[in-house]
Amino acid sequence: MLTLFLLIGCDNPTDPPLTSGTISGTVTFPVPVGETINDLWPVDGKVTIAIYLSWPPTVPADTTDFTIEELVEENKYNYTFNDLIFTTYQGISVTWKDPGDQNTSTQHHILGTNGGTYSFLPYYTGNGTNPDPLTVSEAEPSITGIDFSADLKYVTACSKIKNQPDCANQQNVDNVNYCTWYSTGNPY
Repeated sequence: MLTLFLLIGCDNPTDPPLTSGTISGTVTFPVPVGETINDLWPVDGKVTIAIYLSWPPTVPADTTDFTIEELVEENKYNYTFNDLIFTTYQGISVTWKDPGDQNTSTQHHILGTNGGTYSFLPYYTGNGTNPDPLTVSEAEPSITGIDFSADLKYVTACSKIKNQPDCANQQNVDNVNYCTWYSTGNPY
């Protein structure tokens, strides 16, 4: 009888269930013809990638600051969020923290999100769309290929704008305004 139990037990190995997952992809920083990533990368402030449980973003579930030296192929950053609890994440964003802005509500400028469009905060600004939610689960613990762009033109615009008329004059190549002036006196 003991031999039978040992044989049955050895035939049914069980792995412990997964308790966390990963999300990974690549962020591309578009570079206009005639310029290099070095021309665009901010001299001051931090560039950060973060994943959020809620959107509009509040406290991130995980973040990573990165530098121009960590880019591959000159203008790409490969990221991975590890040990994520099984749940739905409402977005991934790349931001730039303006060192000249001490207001925690306006100092982080979103440069891009997974699936969203500028301003990425329609709840606050009425412009753009939210990022795409991503669900990490035991059935799908590893999500790869979440690639998106983050545009450094938003750093240049926000760091140089000092008044509302200058904010109104900021346009991208599609003639879409990419600056919103908050009543606090800060551009976004």
